[in-house]
Amino acid sequence: MKRFLKRSLVSFVTAFLLLSTALSTTATEETTIDYVALGDSIAAGVNSEGKLGSGYADFIKAELDARGSKVNLNKSLAVPGYTSAQVLADLSKPEVKEALAQAELVTLSAGANDMLKIAEIDLAAGEISFDLKEAQDTLTKMAENIAVIVGTIKTINPEAEVYITDYIFPFPHLEGETFELVAGMMEQMNGAILAAGASAGAKPVSVTSLVGYETKDYMPNPQNVHPNEDGYKKMAEAFFMAYDAPFFVDVEGHWAEEEIVALAKLHLVDGVTDTEFKPDQAITRAEAAEYLYRMIPMTMNIPANPGFSDVGVDHPHYMAIAKLVEAGVFSKAEKFNPDAPLTRAQLAKILAIAFQVKAGENWAVFTDVREGYWAKPYIDVLSSNGYVSGYANGRFGIADSTTRAQYAAIVYRIYLDMAAQLHDGL
Repeated sequence: MKRFLKRSLVSFVTAFLLLSTALSTTATEETTIDYVALGDSIAAGVNSEGKLGSGYADFIKAELDARGSKVNLNKSLAVPGYTSAQVLADLSKPEVKEALAQAELVTLSAGANDMLKIAEIDLAAGEISFDLKEAQDTLTKMAENIAVIVGTIKTINPEAEVYITDYIFPFPHLEGETFELVAGMMEQMNGAILAAGASAGAKPVSVTSLVGYETKDYMPNPQNVHPNEDGYKKMAEAFFMAYDAPFFVDVEGHWAEEEIVALAKLHLVDGVTDTEFKPDQAITRAEAAEYLYRMIPMTMNIPANPGFSDVGVDHPHYMAIAKLVEAGVFSKAEKFNPDAPLTRAQLAKILAIAFQVKAGENWAVFTDVREGYWAKPYIDVLSSNGYVSGYANGRFGIADSTTRAQYAAIVYRIYLDMAAQLHDGL
Protein backbone atom coordinates (compact mmCIF):
# COMPACT_ATOMS: atom_id res chain seq x y z
CA MET A 1 0.00 0.00 0.00
CA LYS A 2 2.86 2.41 0.77
CA ARG A 3 4.31 1.89 -2.72
CA PHE A 4 0.89 2.60 -4.20
CA LEU A 5 0.55 5.81 -2.22
CA LYS A 6 3.97 6.98 -3.34
CA ARG A 7 3.28 6.35 -7.03
CA SER A 8 -0.12 8.02 -6.80
CA LEU A 9 1.26 11.09 -5.08
CA VAL A 10 3.73 11.68 -7.90
CA SER A 11 0.94 12.21 -10.45
CA PHE A 12 -1.16 14.22 -8.04
CA VAL A 13 1.67 16.51 -6.97
CA THR A 14 2.49 17.07 -10.66
CA ALA A 15 -0.98 18.56 -11.07
CA PHE A 16 -0.56 20.52 -7.85
CA LEU A 17 2.75 21.90 -9.09
CA LEU A 18 1.09 23.28 -12.20
CA LEU A 19 -1.84 24.73 -10.28
CA SER A 20 0.22 26.17 -7.44
CA THR A 21 2.21 28.28 -9.90
CA ALA A 22 -0.86 30.40 -10.47
CA LEU A 23 -1.60 30.56 -6.73
CA SER A 24 1.87 31.42 -5.48
CA THR A 25 2.48 35.07 -4.65
CA THR A 26 6.06 34.66 -5.82
CA ALA A 27 5.26 33.36 -9.29
CA THR A 28 6.77 35.51 -12.01
CA GLU A 29 5.77 33.70 -15.17
CA GLU A 30 2.76 34.83 -17.17
CA THR A 31 -0.38 32.86 -16.37
CA THR A 32 -2.44 31.59 -19.29
CA ILE A 33 -6.21 31.46 -18.80
CA ASP A 34 -8.49 29.70 -21.26
CA TYR A 35 -11.81 31.51 -20.92
CA VAL A 36 -15.13 30.32 -22.38
CA ALA A 37 -18.07 32.73 -22.53
CA LEU A 38 -21.13 30.52 -22.77
CA GLY A 39 -24.75 31.46 -23.40
CA ASP A 40 -26.81 33.87 -25.45
CA SER A 41 -26.42 37.27 -27.14
CA ILE A 42 -25.31 38.91 -23.89
CA ALA A 43 -22.43 36.45 -23.65
CA ALA A 44 -21.68 37.08 -27.33
CA GLY A 45 -21.62 40.87 -26.89
CA VAL A 46 -24.54 42.04 -29.05
CA ASN A 47 -24.85 45.77 -28.40
CA SER A 48 -27.72 48.24 -28.19
CA GLU A 49 -27.61 48.70 -31.96
CA GLY A 50 -28.06 44.98 -32.53
CA LYS A 51 -24.50 44.43 -33.69
CA LEU A 52 -21.74 42.22 -32.32
CA GLY A 53 -19.26 44.28 -30.37
CA SER A 54 -17.23 44.28 -27.20
CA GLY A 55 -19.24 42.51 -24.53
CA TYR A 56 -18.60 41.86 -20.86
CA ALA A 57 -16.39 38.88 -21.72
CA ASP A 58 -14.11 41.14 -23.75
CA PHE A 59 -13.79 43.58 -20.86
CA ILE A 60 -13.09 40.74 -18.44
CA LYS A 61 -10.35 39.52 -20.78
CA ALA A 62 -8.87 43.01 -21.06
CA GLU A 63 -8.70 43.43 -17.29
CA LEU A 64 -7.18 40.01 -16.71
CA ASP A 65 -4.63 40.71 -19.45
CA ALA A 66 -3.81 44.01 -17.75
CA ARG A 67 -3.20 42.10 -14.51
CA GLY A 68 -0.52 40.03 -16.19
CA SER A 69 -2.42 37.02 -17.49
CA LYS A 70 -2.63 35.86 -21.09
CA VAL A 71 -6.32 35.18 -21.70
CA ASN A 72 -7.53 33.06 -24.60
CA LEU A 73 -11.18 34.10 -24.95
CA ASN A 74 -13.61 31.78 -26.74
CA LYS A 75 -17.00 33.37 -27.52
CA SER A 76 -17.92 30.90 -30.24
CA LEU A 77 -20.20 29.03 -27.83
CA ALA A 78 -22.30 32.13 -27.17
CA VAL A 79 -25.20 32.13 -29.63
CA PRO A 80 -27.65 35.06 -29.91
CA GLY A 81 -31.22 33.94 -29.31
CA TYR A 82 -30.29 30.81 -27.36
CA THR A 83 -32.56 29.67 -24.56
CA SER A 84 -31.30 27.77 -21.54
CA ALA A 85 -32.51 24.52 -23.16
CA GLN A 86 -30.42 25.22 -26.29
CA VAL A 87 -27.33 26.00 -24.20
CA LEU A 88 -27.86 22.74 -22.34
CA ALA A 89 -28.30 20.75 -25.56
CA ASP A 90 -25.00 22.11 -26.92
CA LEU A 91 -23.09 20.64 -23.98
CA SER A 92 -23.36 17.21 -25.60
CA LYS A 93 -21.41 18.37 -28.68
CA PRO A 94 -17.79 17.13 -28.78
CA GLU A 95 -16.37 20.54 -29.69
CA VAL A 96 -18.19 22.18 -26.77
CA LYS A 97 -17.00 19.50 -24.35
CA GLU A 98 -13.44 19.94 -25.60
CA ALA A 99 -13.52 23.72 -25.13
CA LEU A 100 -14.96 23.43 -21.62
CA ALA A 101 -12.51 20.69 -20.65
CA GLN A 102 -9.61 23.05 -21.39
CA ALA A 103 -11.10 26.12 -19.69
CA GLU A 104 -9.91 27.61 -16.42
CA LEU A 105 -12.72 30.20 -16.48
CA VAL A 106 -16.32 29.94 -17.70
CA THR A 107 -19.00 32.61 -17.59
CA LEU A 108 -22.62 31.77 -18.31
CA SER A 109 -25.44 34.07 -19.39
CA ALA A 110 -28.64 32.22 -20.14
CA GLY A 111 -32.33 32.34 -19.32
CA ALA A 112 -33.57 35.70 -20.60
CA ASN A 113 -34.66 34.30 -23.96
CA ASP A 114 -36.77 31.69 -22.19
CA MET A 115 -38.90 34.53 -20.83
CA LEU A 116 -38.79 36.72 -23.94
CA LYS A 117 -40.21 33.89 -26.04
CA ILE A 118 -43.38 33.69 -23.93
CA ALA A 119 -43.90 37.45 -23.58
CA GLU A 120 -46.20 39.63 -25.67
CA ILE A 121 -43.92 42.59 -26.47
CA ASP A 122 -44.71 45.83 -28.29
CA LEU A 123 -41.80 48.13 -27.51
CA ALA A 124 -43.09 50.84 -29.81
CA ALA A 125 -46.25 51.05 -27.73
CA GLY A 126 -44.41 50.43 -24.47
CA GLU A 127 -46.41 47.29 -23.72
CA ILE A 128 -45.28 43.90 -22.38
CA SER A 129 -47.50 41.20 -20.94
CA PHE A 130 -47.15 37.63 -19.64
CA ASP A 131 -49.42 34.76 -18.89
CA LEU A 132 -48.50 34.43 -15.22
CA LYS A 133 -48.97 30.65 -15.07
CA GLU A 134 -46.85 30.15 -18.19
CA ALA A 135 -44.24 32.56 -16.84
CA GLN A 136 -43.97 30.65 -13.55
CA ASP A 137 -43.66 27.32 -15.35
CA THR A 138 -41.00 28.78 -17.63
CA LEU A 139 -39.04 30.18 -14.69
CA THR A 140 -39.11 26.78 -13.00
CA LYS A 141 -37.90 24.95 -16.09
CA MET A 142 -35.28 27.61 -16.81
CA ALA A 143 -33.87 27.27 -13.28
CA GLU A 144 -33.70 23.50 -13.69
CA ASN A 145 -31.81 23.94 -16.97
CA ILE A 146 -29.35 26.41 -15.43
CA ALA A 147 -28.56 24.03 -12.59
CA VAL A 148 -28.00 21.14 -15.01
CA ILE A 149 -25.84 23.33 -17.28
CA VAL A 150 -23.56 24.30 -14.41
CA GLY A 151 -23.50 20.74 -13.08
CA THR A 152 -22.58 19.42 -16.52
CA ILE A 153 -19.77 21.95 -16.88
CA LYS A 154 -18.47 20.90 -13.47
CA THR A 155 -18.62 17.26 -14.55
CA ILE A 156 -16.72 17.97 -17.75
CA ASN A 157 -14.16 20.10 -15.93
CA PRO A 158 -14.27 20.06 -12.11
CA GLU A 159 -11.37 22.52 -11.89
CA ALA A 160 -12.98 25.29 -13.96
CA GLU A 161 -14.19 28.38 -12.13
CA VAL A 162 -17.77 28.95 -13.30
CA TYR A 163 -19.61 32.27 -12.90
CA ILE A 164 -23.32 32.76 -13.53
CA THR A 165 -24.50 36.26 -14.46
CA ASP A 166 -27.84 37.96 -14.16
CA TYR A 167 -29.14 40.55 -16.63
CA ILE A 168 -29.22 44.32 -16.73
CA PHE A 169 -32.87 45.41 -16.72
CA PRO A 170 -33.57 45.81 -20.46
CA PHE A 171 -36.83 47.82 -20.29
CA PRO A 172 -36.08 51.07 -18.42
CA HIS A 173 -38.15 53.07 -20.93
CA LEU A 174 -41.41 51.47 -19.82
CA GLU A 175 -43.65 53.49 -17.56
CA GLY A 176 -46.12 53.10 -14.73
CA GLU A 177 -47.64 49.73 -13.91
CA THR A 178 -46.01 48.06 -16.91
CA PHE A 179 -42.57 49.07 -15.62
CA GLU A 180 -43.40 47.74 -12.15
CA LEU A 181 -44.80 44.47 -13.53
CA VAL A 182 -41.83 43.78 -15.78
CA ALA A 183 -39.28 44.86 -13.17
CA GLY A 184 -40.90 42.44 -10.71
CA MET A 185 -40.77 39.62 -13.25
CA MET A 186 -37.14 40.48 -14.02
CA GLU A 187 -36.30 40.36 -10.34
CA GLN A 188 -37.77 36.88 -10.09
CA MET A 189 -35.92 35.73 -13.20
CA ASN A 190 -32.54 37.09 -12.09
CA GLY A 191 -32.99 35.61 -8.64
CA ALA A 192 -33.88 32.22 -10.08
CA ILE A 193 -30.86 32.27 -12.43
CA LEU A 194 -28.35 33.14 -9.72
CA ALA A 195 -29.82 30.75 -7.16
CA ALA A 196 -29.93 27.84 -9.61
CA GLY A 197 -26.38 28.44 -10.78
CA ALA A 198 -25.04 28.79 -7.25
CA SER A 199 -26.81 25.61 -6.14
CA ALA A 200 -24.76 23.68 -8.72
CA GLY A 201 -21.44 25.29 -7.84
CA ALA A 202 -21.26 28.48 -9.91
CA LYS A 203 -20.33 31.81 -8.36
CA PRO A 204 -23.12 34.38 -8.76
CA VAL A 205 -22.46 37.70 -10.49
CA SER A 206 -25.21 40.28 -9.97
CA VAL A 207 -25.01 43.39 -12.11
CA THR A 208 -28.52 44.27 -10.91
CA SER A 209 -27.17 44.70 -7.39
CA LEU A 210 -24.69 47.18 -8.86
CA VAL A 211 -26.90 49.25 -11.18
CA GLY A 212 -30.49 48.67 -10.01
CA TYR A 213 -33.45 49.09 -12.39
CA GLU A 214 -32.95 52.67 -13.57
CA THR A 215 -30.79 51.53 -16.47
CA LYS A 216 -31.40 54.06 -19.26
CA ASP A 217 -27.70 54.95 -19.27
CA TYR A 218 -26.94 51.35 -20.19
CA MET A 219 -30.01 50.67 -22.35
CA PRO A 220 -30.21 53.78 -24.56
CA ASN A 221 -32.21 52.16 -27.39
CA PRO A 222 -35.89 51.67 -26.41
CA GLN A 223 -36.28 49.24 -29.31
CA ASN A 224 -33.43 46.93 -28.31
CA VAL A 225 -32.93 44.71 -25.26
CA HIS A 226 -29.10 44.73 -25.32
CA PRO A 227 -26.83 47.05 -23.31
CA ASN A 228 -24.36 49.53 -24.70
CA GLU A 229 -20.64 49.34 -24.04
CA ASP A 230 -21.03 51.06 -20.68
CA GLY A 231 -23.54 48.41 -19.68
CA TYR A 232 -21.15 45.64 -20.58
CA LYS A 233 -18.41 47.38 -18.61
CA LYS A 234 -20.73 47.37 -15.60
CA MET A 235 -21.27 43.64 -16.08
CA ALA A 236 -17.49 43.16 -16.10
CA GLU A 237 -17.25 45.31 -12.97
CA ALA A 238 -19.84 43.09 -11.27
CA PHE A 239 -17.84 40.05 -12.33
CA PHE A 240 -14.67 41.35 -10.70
CA MET A 241 -16.55 42.14 -7.52
CA ALA A 242 -17.19 38.40 -7.29
CA TYR A 243 -13.83 37.34 -8.74
CA ASP A 244 -11.79 39.50 -6.36
CA ALA A 245 -13.90 38.86 -3.27
CA PRO A 246 -12.14 37.06 -0.40
CA PHE A 247 -12.67 33.33 -0.79
CA PHE A 248 -13.99 33.26 2.78
CA VAL A 249 -15.01 36.38 4.63
CA ASP A 250 -13.26 35.29 7.82
CA VAL A 251 -9.78 34.53 6.44
CA GLU A 252 -8.80 37.91 5.01
CA GLY A 253 -5.73 39.02 6.95
CA HIS A 254 -5.48 35.71 8.81
CA TRP A 255 -1.96 34.33 9.21
CA ALA A 256 -2.94 31.26 7.14
CA GLU A 257 -4.96 33.12 4.47
CA GLU A 258 -2.67 32.17 1.58
CA GLU A 259 -2.65 28.48 2.48
CA ILE A 260 -6.40 28.28 3.10
CA VAL A 261 -7.32 30.05 -0.12
CA ALA A 262 -4.85 28.00 -2.18
CA LEU A 263 -6.23 24.68 -0.93
CA ALA A 264 -9.83 25.87 -1.19
CA LYS A 265 -9.34 26.88 -4.83
CA LEU A 266 -8.11 23.37 -5.49
CA HIS A 267 -11.19 22.00 -3.67
CA LEU A 268 -8.93 20.29 -1.14
CA VAL A 269 -10.64 21.92 1.85
CA ASP A 270 -14.14 23.32 2.36
CA GLY A 271 -15.58 26.11 4.42
CA VAL A 272 -17.82 25.38 7.37
CA THR A 273 -20.36 27.46 5.44
CA ASP A 274 -20.30 28.86 1.90
CA THR A 275 -18.72 32.10 3.15
CA GLU A 276 -16.85 31.13 6.33
CA PHE A 277 -13.86 28.86 6.79
CA LYS A 278 -13.72 29.15 10.59
CA PRO A 279 -9.90 29.03 10.60
CA ASP A 280 -9.51 28.93 14.38
CA GLN A 281 -12.13 26.23 14.92
CA ALA A 282 -10.88 22.71 15.65
CA ILE A 283 -10.86 20.36 12.68
CA THR A 284 -12.66 17.10 13.37
CA ARG A 285 -11.28 13.65 12.67
CA ALA A 286 -13.94 13.13 10.00
CA GLU A 287 -13.13 16.43 8.27
CA ALA A 288 -9.42 15.58 8.24
CA ALA A 289 -10.22 12.17 6.76
CA GLU A 290 -12.37 13.75 4.03
CA TYR A 291 -9.71 16.27 3.05
CA LEU A 292 -6.93 13.69 2.97
CA TYR A 293 -9.12 11.40 0.88
CA ARG A 294 -9.37 14.15 -1.75
CA MET A 295 -5.61 14.70 -1.75
CA ILE A 296 -4.37 11.14 -2.05
CA PRO A 297 -5.41 9.23 -5.19
CA MET A 298 -6.82 5.87 -4.16
CA THR A 299 -7.66 2.57 -5.81
CA MET A 300 -11.23 2.33 -7.09
CA ASN A 301 -12.15 -0.78 -5.12
CA ILE A 302 -14.85 -0.72 -2.46
CA PRO A 303 -13.01 -0.91 0.87
CA ALA A 304 -13.86 -3.37 3.61
CA ASN A 305 -15.99 -1.92 6.37
CA PRO A 306 -13.49 -0.93 9.08
CA GLY A 307 -16.10 -1.80 11.68
CA PHE A 308 -16.27 1.44 13.69
CA SER A 309 -19.38 1.42 15.86
CA ASP A 310 -19.87 5.18 15.33
CA VAL A 311 -19.24 5.32 11.54
CA GLY A 312 -21.90 3.42 9.63
CA VAL A 313 -22.02 3.07 5.86
CA ASP A 314 -24.51 5.94 5.78
CA HIS A 315 -22.08 8.35 7.44
CA PRO A 316 -21.27 11.25 5.04
CA HIS A 317 -17.52 10.57 5.36
CA TYR A 318 -17.68 6.77 5.51
CA MET A 319 -15.87 6.21 2.21
CA ALA A 320 -13.03 8.58 3.11
CA ILE A 321 -12.58 6.98 6.52
CA ALA A 322 -12.77 3.41 5.18
CA LYS A 323 -10.28 4.06 2.39
CA LEU A 324 -7.79 5.73 4.71
CA VAL A 325 -8.04 2.82 7.14
CA GLU A 326 -7.39 0.51 4.19
CA ALA A 327 -4.32 2.61 3.32
CA GLY A 328 -3.02 2.45 6.89
CA VAL A 329 -3.41 6.17 7.56
CA PHE A 330 -5.95 5.64 10.34
CA SER A 331 -5.94 2.63 12.66
CA LYS A 332 -8.77 0.22 13.35
CA ALA A 333 -10.47 0.50 16.74
CA GLU A 334 -13.88 0.09 18.32
CA LYS A 335 -14.76 3.73 17.61
CA PHE A 336 -13.46 6.34 15.16
CA ASN A 337 -14.87 9.36 17.06
CA PRO A 338 -15.61 11.28 13.84
CA ASP A 339 -16.77 14.48 15.54
CA ALA A 340 -13.90 14.65 18.03
CA PRO A 341 -11.20 17.27 17.41
CA LEU A 342 -8.09 15.94 15.72
CA THR A 343 -5.20 16.36 18.15
CA ARG A 344 -1.85 17.69 17.01
CA ALA A 345 -0.25 14.32 17.75
CA GLN A 346 -2.85 12.55 15.63
CA LEU A 347 -2.30 15.11 12.86
CA ALA A 348 1.42 14.36 12.82
CA LYS A 349 0.76 10.64 12.46
CA ILE A 350 -1.76 10.78 9.62
CA LEU A 351 0.22 13.33 7.59
CA ALA A 352 3.53 11.52 8.00
CA ILE A 353 1.95 8.27 6.83
CA ALA A 354 -0.32 9.71 4.12
CA PHE A 355 2.45 11.68 2.42
CA GLN A 356 5.24 9.18 3.13
CA VAL A 357 7.36 11.97 4.62
CA LYS A 358 11.04 11.11 4.98
CA ALA A 359 13.02 12.35 7.98
CA GLY A 360 15.22 15.39 7.56
CA GLU A 361 18.51 16.00 9.32
CA ASN A 362 17.43 18.11 12.29
CA TRP A 363 14.30 18.00 14.34
CA ALA A 364 13.00 20.07 17.19
CA VAL A 365 12.96 18.91 20.80
CA PHE A 366 9.60 19.49 22.47
CA THR A 367 9.23 19.40 26.22
CA ASP A 368 5.99 17.39 26.09
CA VAL A 369 7.16 14.78 23.57
CA ARG A 370 9.03 12.22 25.65
CA GLU A 371 11.09 9.31 24.40
CA GLY A 372 8.85 6.34 23.71
CA TYR A 373 5.74 8.46 23.14
CA TRP A 374 3.73 6.79 20.37
CA ALA A 375 3.58 9.91 18.15
CA LYS A 376 7.22 10.99 18.62
CA PRO A 377 8.49 9.41 15.36
CA TYR A 378 5.77 11.21 13.37
CA ILE A 379 6.29 14.54 15.11
CA ASP A 380 10.06 14.23 14.61
CA VAL A 381 9.77 13.48 10.90
CA LEU A 382 7.48 16.47 10.30
CA SER A 383 9.52 18.86 12.45
CA SER A 384 12.75 17.75 10.78
CA ASN A 385 11.36 19.04 7.50
CA GLY A 386 10.07 22.29 8.99
CA TYR A 387 6.43 21.32 8.48
CA VAL A 388 5.44 21.72 12.14
CA SER A 389 6.70 23.79 15.04
CA GLY A 390 5.83 24.09 18.68
CA TYR A 391 4.74 26.89 20.97
CA ALA A 392 6.95 29.59 22.46
CA ASN A 393 7.12 27.66 25.75
CA GLY A 394 8.77 24.70 24.01
CA ARG A 395 5.71 22.46 23.94
CA PHE A 396 4.34 20.78 20.85
CA GLY A 397 0.85 20.57 22.30
CA ILE A 398 0.35 16.88 21.69
CA ALA A 399 -3.19 16.82 23.13
CA ASP A 400 -4.24 20.23 21.80
CA SER A 401 -6.87 20.39 19.09
CA THR A 402 -5.63 21.07 15.58
CA THR A 403 -7.27 24.18 14.16
CA ARG A 404 -8.53 24.24 10.62
CA ALA A 405 -5.93 26.90 9.81
CA GLN A 406 -3.10 24.78 11.24
CA TYR A 407 -4.22 21.81 9.17
CA ALA A 408 -4.29 23.89 5.97
CA ALA A 409 -0.92 25.51 6.65
CA ILE A 410 0.91 22.26 7.40
CA VAL A 411 -0.56 20.41 4.42
CA TYR A 412 0.25 23.33 2.14
CA ARG A 413 3.90 23.32 3.32
CA ILE A 414 4.15 19.61 2.59
CA TYR A 415 2.65 20.03 -0.85
CA LEU A 416 4.87 22.94 -1.82
CA ASP A 417 7.93 20.99 -0.70
CA MET A 418 6.83 17.87 -2.61
CA ALA A 419 6.13 19.97 -5.68
CA ALA A 420 9.57 21.58 -5.48
CA GLN A 421 11.27 18.18 -5.09
CA LEU A 422 9.35 16.82 -8.05
CA HIS A 423 10.25 19.87 -10.15
CA ASP A 424 13.94 19.45 -9.30
CA GLY A 425 13.76 15.83 -10.42
CA LEU A 426 12.15 16.54 -13.79
